[in-house]
Amino acid sequence: MENLNKGYALITGATSCIGYELTKLFVKDGYNLIIVARTAEDLEKTAGELKQSGAEVVTIAKDLF
Repeated sequence: MENLNKGYALITGATSCIGYELTKLFVKDGYNLIIVARTAEDLEKTAGELKQSGAEVVTIAKDLF
């Protein structure tokens, strides 16, 4: 996939449910991502999947509650 470099989207809860689905939609639309979730391990797994689609992915392990 060609990266259209539309900038970055910040997505919280990015490793499951709605957050995870949003990551896939934003990458498909050409965005790079800053993804936030509670655990670093889950983030790294998700980031690896997203990077295969051509996106740059920045991860932040943080509980925003």
